[in-house]
Amino acid sequence: MPNFPELFTKNEVQIGTFLTFPSVHSAQVMSQLGFAFLIVDGEHNPLSPQDWTHIVHAVASASHGRVVPLVRIPAPGVEYVKWGLDSGAAGIVIPMVQTRAEMESVVRYGRYPPLGQRSFGPAKDVAIIPMIESAQGVENCDEILSVKGISGVFVGSSDLRLSLGLMGPDGTEEVFLSALQKIADTGKKYGLPVGAWVPHSAAVERNKKFGFTWFSVGSDGACIAQGGAQLLKDASAASKI
Repeated sequence: MPNFPELFTKNEVQIGTFLTFPSVHSAQVMSQLGFAFLIVDGEHNPLSPQDWTHIVHAVASASHGRVVPLVRIPAPGVEYVKWGLDSGAAGIVIPMVQTRAEMESVVRYGRYPPLGQRSFGPAKDVAIIPMIESAQGVENCDEILSVKGISGVFVGSSDLRLSLGLMGPDGTEEVFLSALQKIADTGKKYGLPVGAWVPHSAAVERNKKFGFTWFSVGSDGACIAQGGAQLLKDASAASKI
């Protein structure tokens, strides 16, 4: 299984998606669609740490080690950091990091000595990826991303917009675009790949110009909904010929 930094050795944009179902079978199917990475979403879905482990192993097995499995943990607590890393994932994504102190705590929990205090686990070269998704996080992003032991940064566009007083998953407001650019510039300053969840392809094109290099589009549920809708549309059209 490749580790997270290996995704960026060829200077190519990487596309992945979220896994939200507590289903090994669904994870196996998603692992064969061509995504570079899959993020097990333990924040917004009732998935247990045991589910994380089963899904991570399903992704690694079904993709023959080609797809990078990540786990978005629910919160930056020590137990979630340990469970996420001990699942065998290539790394963890930490939601709503807003201060340097929060980031330092996660690194301390997730890195082996001398950098941190992690106890023995199944993998060493794991990624620790904070999410910047609030006005406070944007304000403090230089302090956050300068913490040693971080592997990348990921933007939660919807929550960031809410924090900025904006609605919807995307937009062209100057305050939002400026926030994205600041995060991208800061990530580049510290040599970190900058990623984001995006609702549509136009956001991929725009954010790539800002310096983003990895994107999560949709989810397993969206794939089912969109694929099913297209199948129905095609079959209905064919039935009228």
